[in-house]
Amino acid sequence: MAFFIKILVFLLRIWYRLYVFRKAFENLILYTRTNMSNASLRDQVARLATTDPEAAYERAKRIDAPWYRTQALSHVAKHMRPDAKSIKVLKESLQTAKSQDDPYAVCASSAWPIAVLIQRAQYKLAATEVKEAFSLSARIENRGSRAHALLFLPSPYPQIKRAFGIIRIKN
Repeated sequence: MAFFIKILVFLLRIWYRLYVFRKAFENLILYTRTNMSNASLRDQVARLATTDPEAAYERAKRIDAPWYRTQALSHVAKHMRPDAKSIKVLKESLQTAKSQDDPYAVCASSAWPIAVLIQRAQYKLAATEVKEAFSLSARIENRGSRAHALLFLPSPYPQIKRAFGIIRIKN
């Protein structure tokens, strides 16, 4: 009798591990599908923005994930004529970045619209946004993530040095 109980317990443990593994795998697949669809939409918007920024803007607004929507809107604004509408799209992109709960995500995803602001010579607005990103970075608990968010902001964009001339960073 004890032998059968041991076998039953052994089989239940195996079944439970398989069940947990299956659930974890399903969640991973769901996460990948969601992010891949958002990433692929962002890539489509980036390609479409070069030829038809208005259609790209409409498609960018349909992206669910704020991280990818911020990037897509920045691509759209980058390829629009430099006028009030492109600045409006950049402000929308910044608002989308700020809608995220994670301070790291806000700081890091703000890099795209800030870069386009700098390319558009909107230095004061860019400086204000960089200043906000720096102050928000203090809320990122993990120091490595904080450093990455701060480095991510200026590193791909040498033009940001102009914006730093406007900002007074206090130690």
